[in-house]
Amino acid sequence: MNDDALKPPDAVTLFLQYKEMYKARADSYMKKQTTTTVVIVVFSAINTGIIALSQVLGTFGVITATAISAGVAIATSLQSSFKYKDLWVRYREAQWKLTVEKMKFDLATGEYGAAEDEKRQRLFGERIIHIVDEERKGWREGFEEDSES
Repeated sequence: MNDDALKPPDAVTLFLQYKEMYKARADSYMKKQTTTTVVIVVFSAINTGIIALSQVLGTFGVITATAISAGVAIATSLQSSFKYKDLWVRYREAQWKLTVEKMKFDLATGEYGAAEDEKRQRLFGERIIHIVDEERKGWREGFEEDSES
């Protein structure tokens, strides 16, 4: 068996893994937020025109307006239930905190300034774990707030 497979990742590798994970999740929720917002805005505007022309369009206009209203309601419900914007912001914040910590590490500022290389690596790893843990605690707190309401 390869001993490297059991070796824990170094701090920089850990940083890169979490930064990419948070970026992918933030991008995914940003796309979901943007898509549902576009659906809500565009179809609400289209629906207004269809309702205004309902006298001319007759039953087809009523059915179309009803279907569009249902689509808008579903998109609004998705945004409200899954909180795409909140998740997008949460993951972007975690990604930014990791980036700032990496800049401090690279520039040897703050706690990293006086530390030897091995201690700097360990400290950087601890800070990454702390940032990830903060983000996960936010999930638990958000879940508890949602279940109380």
